Amino acid sequence: MPLEETGEGLIRGTIRFFTYVIVDIVLDLLVRGPGYLVMKWVFRASPDPDSFRVLIVGLIFWVLIGIGGYSLSYHLSI
Repeated sequence: MPLEETGEGLIRGTIRFFTYVIVDIVLDLLVRGPGYLVMKWVFRASPDPDSFRVLIVGLIFWVLIGIGGYSLSYHLSI
């Protein structure tokens, strides 16, 4: 029984670590990073990097990048 509990704890800890790393990388670097840079460029002020607006602007940035990439690939393939 103690070996099962140790295994379960190890698996839970590993899953928790990878979840934290993925969320931290995706949310902070890939979404909030571009959102912060766009807001800093547009408003010429230093926004709060943890604000909800930075997150929304980052998501909109990636949606526009996706739409632009899809449109470009569609027009180049014809």
